[in-house]
Amino acid sequence: TFDDQRITAMFTRENKLWLGFFQGGLKVLDIVGGDLHSPRITSGDNTAITKILAGFDSEDTWIATYSHGLFRITDSGTKSYYEDGSLPEKSITVLFRSKSNILLAVSENRVYQHDPETDHFKEILFEFGLGEKRPIIYAFNQGHDDDILIGTKEHGLFIWSRKKQIEKQFKLQPA
Repeated sequence: TFDDQRITAMFTRENKLWLGFFQGGLKVLDIVGGDLHSPRITSGDNTAITKILAGFDSEDTWIATYSHGLFRITDSGTKSYYEDGSLPEKSITVLFRSKSNILLAVSENRVYQHDPETDHFKEILFEFGLGEKRPIIYAFNQGHDDDILIGTKEHGLFIWSRKKQIEKQFKLQPA
């Protein structure tokens, strides 16, 4: 049993179940042995976890939080992207990795793409065709054709085509 029963994110790797909580931070449960530990990502245990994502071809684990930014846990330690200035947002509401290894972090209506060469995030400005208005983004997914689908609040679904991804263009099509 956990102090906070509100589980907001889950991820499994081998025998480990990673659990993110609304206020209980991060816990890792060994589902074979039953051992439980809490990786320390912030100074307090009341961190709201929004997403847990596996690293691409690595043992890295990405942890998005509602009020402390984005973290990456590796064998060599934990990096806070907010604290070191490489992602200027405290509230990461969506975290997504495409099949071609595009890593996106979202803070409401701002989207940032990870640059693996510099290990920093750069804001990308999607063109939704809504003038200056940028909708709040709730979800990302990838279709069988590698198009990336973007779900928004009040404006529906948009498509970032595979062709536009390759060309590094950010003009979206409404679905």
